[in-house]
Amino acid sequence: KYNVSNERLKALNPELKDGLKIGQQLKVPSPYPKAKSTVAPVSETEVKQGVVYTGELKSEYNIALFLPFNIDEANPVDAEKISSGNAELGNKTSIALQFYEGALLAIDSLKKLKFNAKIFVYDVDDKDSTAIMTLLKRPELTKMDLIIGPLYGSSFMPVAKFAKEHTIPIVSPFTQVNKILFNNPYVCKVSPSVNLQVEQMAHFVTDTFRTQNIILVSSQNMREAPFFNAFRKTANENLLKAGRAASDSVKLVFNINALQSMLHTEKINVVVLPSNNQSFVSDFISKLNVLHDKYKIVLFGMQSWIAYDNMDYEYFNELAVHVPSSNFIDYEKPATKNFMKKYQERFKTDPDIYGFQGYDVTYYFLSALKKSGSGFLNDLSTNYYNGIETGFHFSQFPSDCGFENKSVLILKYQNYQLIKAN
Repeated sequence: KYNVSNERLKALNPELKDGLKIGQQLKVPSPYPKAKSTVAPVSETEVKQGVVYTGELKSEYNIALFLPFNIDEANPVDAEKISSGNAELGNKTSIALQFYEGALLAIDSLKKLKFNAKIFVYDVDDKDSTAIMTLLKRPELTKMDLIIGPLYGSSFMPVAKFAKEHTIPIVSPFTQVNKILFNNPYVCKVSPSVNLQVEQMAHFVTDTFRTQNIILVSSQNMREAPFFNAFRKTANENLLKAGRAASDSVKLVFNINALQSMLHTEKINVVVLPSNNQSFVSDFISKLNVLHDKYKIVLFGMQSWIAYDNMDYEYFNELAVHVPSSNFIDYEKPATKNFMKKYQERFKTDPDIYGFQGYDVTYYFLSALKKSGSGFLNDLSTNYYNGIETGFHFSQFPSDCGFENKSVLILKYQNYQLIKAN
């Protein structure tokens, strides 16, 4: 439930050597940074006492989807030109359509399980704050059991405020920043923050390569310092709990020359570069690749690397590049093939990533409604689900804030393919 290994749990609770006893209290590490002052551990029961989500099981639910279709801009586009490839819909319109189409397939799947809902769809332009405020005055919105969207932060915030005022759970499918969670216990953020991705990557590195040579590289970019510090803090804490001496903690370097002096000929050299600076990353990897014939090197980076268009993927393969990610599509899975078949039959085209996301997000939250009723947020932290593209493992802390999805995958390049490593 808390994504904690047996080794970490035993390190925090030495009494476990005698086995788990009824009534025993265990220390479980929090995924959030510690406060400067010493605070007594807070149990899950105490956390939940802050907010009680009232609700009921219903025969029919009201669901609102806020999506940026930009109808006024999309309608004038000639459909025949689009189908022939001579015109395109706007990027946000295309994303909204794909997400909506995936959501429709999820709704169809749940209908077969006797889940009944009224779906209200609203076209939201994130650039027009006045239109959003006008939209929120519509009387039916106060009767919603769930709101999905808006997709982007600028339009999401006023709708989230409305949701809090009317105690309606609201889902942010794409936004990574944690500020949307603050002081709003009704927000559910599907996409893990970059900091959380880096922390989960640190757990993977120290669990998998604990006895190897771990080297952390800084880009010396102040905006990326939080990523560097998050990895360093989490990894060193894990190593100390595992019994490693302080002298065996993560090594720190600031350039390729310093890195080369720390490479080990007998161990795997785990090089961690938590940077999104494409030019810096590209230059660093090309220099690091020169060393891989002499040393065993495994390189850990960031999710953004997957989209870099100037990278030599031969390097990614040679250096066994690993990256954290909030999503991954395995096209060989039966569930993926089944979804694609249904999508193609209904919409006469292949889904892109937003179609998968629309399906997973909608299926997960509507299933929660079906199972637990409109008060489903009470059970969200224990409601795990692995979708076709996204995993769901929510955590809420503190209790007056929203829920963040902690499901982070570690992907690696192997035989010129991106596969799951965890």
